[in-house]
Amino acid sequence: MRLYNLTFFILLSTHFFGQTWKDQKIEAYFLDNNFSEAKNYIEERLGSTPQLNSEQTAYYLSALSHSYLRVGQFGKALDLAKKSIQVSRPSTDKLLKSETWRAMAFAYLRTSELDSALVYANKMYRYGKESGNFDFTRAASMAMGNISMQQEKFENALQFYTDVLDLTTKNKIQANLKVDYYNVGLALSRLKKIEASNLYLEKALQKANIANDEILLARIYGSLLDNYSRLNNNVKRIYYQEKANLIAKKQNNHQLLAMGYSNMMQWSLNENNPTKAIEYGRESINYLKKFPIKQLEMRVDSLMYAALKKIKRNDEALQYLESFTKKKKKIVSSENTKNLNELIVKYDVENKILKIKNQQNELVIARKERNIYMLIMGVLFVLLSSIILLKYNQKIYKKILFKKDKYYDNLFNQTKKLLDTKHPIETNNNAMNVENSDTKSEYLFNKLIATIEQDQLYLNPDLDQKTLIRILGTNKKYLYEAIKYHGESNFRGIINRLRINRAKKIIADQLSNGQTVAINTLYLESGFNANSTFYRIFKTYTGLSPVEYSAEYKNEILKNKHRKTKDSSK
Repeated sequence: MRLYNLTFFILLSTHFFGQTWKDQKIEAYFLDNNFSEAKNYIEERLGSTPQLNSEQTAYYLSALSHSYLRVGQFGKALDLAKKSIQVSRPSTDKLLKSETWRAMAFAYLRTSELDSALVYANKMYRYGKESGNFDFTRAASMAMGNISMQQEKFENALQFYTDVLDLTTKNKIQANLKVDYYNVGLALSRLKKIEASNLYLEKALQKANIANDEILLARIYGSLLDNYSRLNNNVKRIYYQEKANLIAKKQNNHQLLAMGYSNMMQWSLNENNPTKAIEYGRESINYLKKFPIKQLEMRVDSLMYAALKKIKRNDEALQYLESFTKKKKKIVSSENTKNLNELIVKYDVENKILKIKNQQNELVIARKERNIYMLIMGVLFVLLSSIILLKYNQKIYKKILFKKDKYYDNLFNQTKKLLDTKHPIETNNNAMNVENSDTKSEYLFNKLIATIEQDQLYLNPDLDQKTLIRILGTNKKYLYEAIKYHGESNFRGIINRLRINRAKKIIADQLSNGQTVAINTLYLESGFNANSTFYRIFKTYTGLSPVEYSAEYKNEILKNKHRKTKDSSK
């Protein structure tokens, strides 16, 4: 009786699919809960627009049915829904047909013709599933939830309403949440799960307050006061009743007023005041004549029967019992129950199939994710192994380069000693007058090395070939031949060789003495103008950077110490 059955219709109709028969002005009226103005506008369009095609006419009739439904004229709403079905028959537009099915389903719901309502709810559900149309899948599930509520199948209703809420959440339609929270809360209330019900009703209350939806607010207040009445919390019960009554009187809403008086009937009976209950019951009946709701009528009939029985007015009480039984029989007929049960079974089977498909999809996704994970782990393992191997190879390569450099240093020194032995440096210039050119070349190279090393000429960054020729008393040709035949490829190469040897000696001396090598100033001590040039030439000659060379030399010192310690222990 407190179902917010039709508000979702407004919200669902706001998604336009480009159909020419849609009228956005009507949709705007529905969004604003402006059903009287919507009704007037549609009737004007139907009466003054002869050029309307059959699809437009069917749409206007289904929308007019909804408008009459919302102002309480259920019979008129059903007649208009039937006309919209008839007019839409030639159309091949399934979306339009679904609009008329929706009008039929909810008109039959309001007139408690549940078997017919089920037929059109099922049509909507099929269309929604086949087309993937969220609106009509949701509308059909909502209708089946409402039918279940009328037949007091509250567990089924809760399942339908929960599915509706899931659809809304999945599709991120915020405007529908207030209705969906309310319906779930209402079903939980009927199942006497009060704490869970209040949780959803509070969520609905928050959303309805934001939307300023007073009609829904009144319904939520009514459900909350029912819950607090069951909890014997009279303070909150009275608080929410006053709020609901205030809105009902402000809106002059006959349905809300009838609901309010039926609640007061219940409390009067609880307080053992049957006379007051009968008074409230008659007020509720008067409003229900203007806005008939079968479920609410049944509740009032049952309460009137109980109140009249208490004061021994048995004949009158019997009349209300007969009225109640007749209405209940119509709503909860064996045929209706059978149809609903069949539809619930079909719905459950489809849900199970959908869950199985979802589980299968999840398994496929999980396998893919696992394969991707394994692939990533494999790639990372190969990459990490490659990095480790590369680092290891670099370490070995650096050791090889270090040993190779030491070998060349020894070879250079041995060559120099050999030349020194064969051709010792003479103090006079007559030694240069040697007839054998090879001997002369060896002598000149020996003298070149001795002069540069003894006077440390290589530490002068400005040292050039001309200066050296002048010092040695030779010429460019002889100097070039001596250097090329016995040493480097040119003058600059031999100078750089001696500078790098100087840098290596500084590194060796400092590390041997337990000092830290000042790499940043090493280039100045070696005769270079720039640190970058020093680094480049150092690596060219040794294959290692100064830092790497220092590290290798340090390792060499540690190994020698370890070897000496091991030998001494023997």
